[in-house]
Parts: sequence; C-alpha cells; structure tokens
Amino acid sequence: MMGERDNGFTYKDSISLKEFFQVKLDALALALKLAREQLDFRLEGMNHVQHEIREMKASYITRIEHEALVRDIQELKESRAELRGKASMSSVYISYVIAAISIAISIFAIINR
Repeated sequence: MMGERDNGFTYKDSISLKEFFQVKLDALALALKLAREQLDFRLEGMNHVQHEIREMKASYITRIEHEALVRDIQELKESRAELRGKASMSSVYISYVIAAISIAISIFAIINR
C-alpha cells in the first residue's frame, strides 16, 4: 500500500481544509484582479476612441450650415456666369464701336476719292 490514499499522496502531502480554501480564495482574488485590470484596459481604449469621435464630430458642420454653403456656392456660380456674360457683352459693344469707326473711315475714304 502506498499510503493512506490510493492516489499516491501521503498524509504529509495533504493540506488542511482552511489552507485549501485560502489557496482557492487567493487564486480567485488574483483572477478577479487580472479581470479588473483587463476590463480597465479595454474601457480606457474605448474612452480614447470615444474622445476621438467627439473631436471629429466637433469639426463637422450641421445640415443647416451645409445647406447655407450650397446656396452661397450656387449664388457665386450664378454671379460669375452673369459677370462673364457682361464681360462678353462689353466685348461685343467694343467690337460694334470699332466696326462703326471702320465703316465710317471706309465711307469717308470712298467719298474723298
């Protein structure tokens, strides 16, 4: 016979019930501590991401601001097109004046021959 038990352990290898539960409690306390540290680490990472999202969100414009910008851009486009049209018309008027002067000079030259 190997000792008092069949599993190969002797009485010297055994511990008291109090020691057994103390070891279990210590192990559970360590596991709880590690789980808490891991949870804190993950929550810290989530807080960092949430902070970044808040910073990004602060730089966004609202729908009302966007619509106002779109209207302003449209008005600028229309104004530019109107100015181009006016510039084109002024070029046409200048061409008319030059043509009229040329015709007058031509008529004057024909009459003086």
